[in-house]
Amino acid sequence: MKEKENCHYTESIIYSMEQVVIYFKIKGAQFFNQLNMGVTIDQFGVLDAIYCNDDICQRDLSKIVLKDRSNTGRILNILEENGFIKRLAETKGKRLVKKIYITDEGRKMIEDNQEKLRTAFSKVFDDVSSEEFDKLRKILNKIKESLSKTTSIQI
Repeated sequence: MKEKENCHYTESIIYSMEQVVIYFKIKGAQFFNQLNMGVTIDQFGVLDAIYCNDDICQRDLSKIVLKDRSNTGRILNILEENGFIKRLAETKGKRLVKKIYITDEGRKMIEDNQEKLRTAFSKVFDDVSSEEFDKLRKILNKIKESLSKTTSIQI
């Protein structure tokens, strides 16, 4: 790691990234409450992932949204109860799985709110140049790739 060796955890880049994620979750939840969309930010994230990956199963969806299968299942139950998705039993290879499909109502929810969300969240980056934003995206992708290759942290 390219940080000072005597750096405290709370002064580390990892801690800073964790803080940013927490702030985004808090501000995102507040914003979703203000919009009164009828879904939480987590539910919208799952619905958006289904929108982008129609015909997906819960296991694969859990990997995309970075939630365990039980949390994903609870969110799917809510989305299904509200008519945003439907689940159908199908076979995948030789296994029986429930595939998840977005409904017209779910598609409308995503499409009606995408631009509002994009506009609101882009304001967070008003003080960040396009070059800085692109560089940040590349750096975060490198970190994500590195983490996905790592099986354990060496001490």
